[in-house]
Amino acid sequence: MTKPRTFLSLCSLAVLLAAGTVMAAPVRGKIEVELRTVEQKDSPSYLRVRNGFLPTVEPQGDLKRALRVAILSEGAESTASCGARYRGGALLPETLIAAPGANIALQNGDGTPYHPSSDAIDGLDGAALAPGHATEFSAPSKPGEYPLHDALYAHLGGRLIVVEGLIACADIEADGSFRFENIEPGEYTVRVFLNGEAVHDTSLIVPPHGSQTITLPPLAL
Repeated sequence: MTKPRTFLSLCSLAVLLAAGTVMAAPVRGKIEVELRTVEQKDSPSYLRVRNGFLPTVEPQGDLKRALRVAILSEGAESTASCGARYRGGALLPETLIAAPGANIALQNGDGTPYHPSSDAIDGLDGAALAPGHATEFSAPSKPGEYPLHDALYAHLGGRLIVVEGLIACADIEADGSFRFENIEPGEYTVRVFLNGEAVHDTSLIVPPHGSQTITLPPLAL
């Protein structure tokens, strides 16, 4: 039996610029997603429900875990980073992004401790991260993908993407919308990550004033 396909279309990315002397402005956009309606029993979401972390499996939660959007500027020196938070038995989002050597924050918003660990990242050794607390670690200096896991909970995982020229990231809301804050005029690349994989790049020019809309082509997954 053929599995249903996930259809992801990237809708308009609207650049809304403040008037007057304010140069930096927010960038807004939205991703429309049609997710599978049948939950696979070997999936991390199913395990989170079965283990009591989540009352139900929500497609919106899968969206928030799987997708992240970043703005990059070629050749820019950057110390930007985009961390994540444990909540509802999941790492949200599962993709962390950082410039080489940048400090990254992991927060625990649950009532149980977690044990973030990575064989490839210094500072993530499986030590307990208590409820309501946060920890910081430094991104490796070499661009690439670095796996993350939990020393106690085998179903918890994620990855760190180290990329040069990172300006900012946007988390995906339950309705597929996202927002960047304080983007200065210039030329950028908007990159969409799905489960850590860069699935789409598009050019973005932020003018010093006015507004602009960028239409991204649909993706079928």
